[in-house]
Amino acid sequence: MARLTDRQPGDWNFNSWVAGDDLRASLKGLLSSEPRSATVLAGSIVDDMLTRLITARMAGRADTSELADAAQLDYSTKCTSVREMGLIGERMLAELRGLGRIRNEFAHNPSPDLDFDSPEIADSVGRLRAPEQVAAERSVPGVGSGVQEGLERAMPLRVNGRRYWWTVSVLSTLAVLGARLHVAGAASVAASGAAE
Repeated sequence: MARLTDRQPGDWNFNSWVAGDDLRASLKGLLSSEPRSATVLAGSIVDDMLTRLITARMAGRADTSELADAAQLDYSTKCTSVREMGLIGERMLAELRGLGRIRNEFAHNPSPDLDFDSPEIADSVGRLRAPEQVAAERSVPGVGSGVQEGLERAMPLRVNGRRYWWTVSVLSTLAVLGARLHVAGAASVAASGAAE
């Protein structure tokens, strides 16, 4: 993943982010892996983004010495933390939890035939909100327009069905978290500059 906090405030946008080399490499892994590996990989990417978002938000605060290291928090706590920090809304929290359920089902269900069309996975994919929103509005709140076009350029069209919708949800979620990370990083740079 590109370190979005390394950029200057105001220069983040979805199209340049989704076209980046790091994201393309991750995307290739998501799209070419079998379903179990893809969901575990996506889960680790989302988890890492949440860790970086919490860390960026807390950077420069005097009261952080008593807080746990964000990397040590479990996925659910990270999701709740970014919501309580006001970095995401309830819809994104529900999306993150839905993606977590899918990842957990793949990670803990020993069935060798488990895939995105298995009933226990298909139901969870069907409840994801981002695909419907992206398809209907062609944008993601906080990220702006051009998301669907960027996703279509980034993803080979051979991915379809529930796997496609899961992938759209993962990318849409990462786009929102990436935008929030950029803003949180810019805010912490501004706060540390003001403190000097």
